[in-house]
Amino acid sequence: MLLRNPKTTRPWQHVLEPLSEYLHLGAELSRAPTNLHGESFNFGPLSNQDISVEQLVTLLQSYWNQLGHNHQISSELPERDDLSPRESTLLKLVCDKAYNIIQWKPILPIELATKMTAEWYDIFYKNGSCDELKNFTSSQVDFYTKLARENKLTWTA
Repeated sequence: MLLRNPKTTRPWQHVLEPLSEYLHLGAELSRAPTNLHGESFNFGPLSNQDISVEQLVTLLQSYWNQLGHNHQISSELPERDDLSPRESTLLKLVCDKAYNIIQWKPILPIELATKMTAEWYDIFYKNGSCDELKNFTSSQVDFYTKLARENKLTWTA
């Protein structure tokens, strides 16, 4: 695989992070009138969790190899032509509103989020049955919920 822009930085996170808070926010909005109706929020990783595409792929590859896969990923830059789309080298989400107003915070360090992702795809690519993938996904949700309780996230109260 050839990485198009390995030095670009993105706000990587596991899908359970924003999903849990969107569900929590939706539940809160449905319970009672609130001043949050019509408000928008960003749910993203902490600023110190932003890493480059290359760093993420290296981390993912290390977990992937630990699971018994042996795919090498190249970080060579392709030849760039004038028709290539331009991309920002740094993308960030400003999540201060979510942190301050609804006391949201991400809890998965990038290493754990990447490990969980590699493990899920390992089951998926090993052609596990739908039941096996469903059970593994449920175990990851249970694990995340346990971490959320330990971190006293508001939706676990």
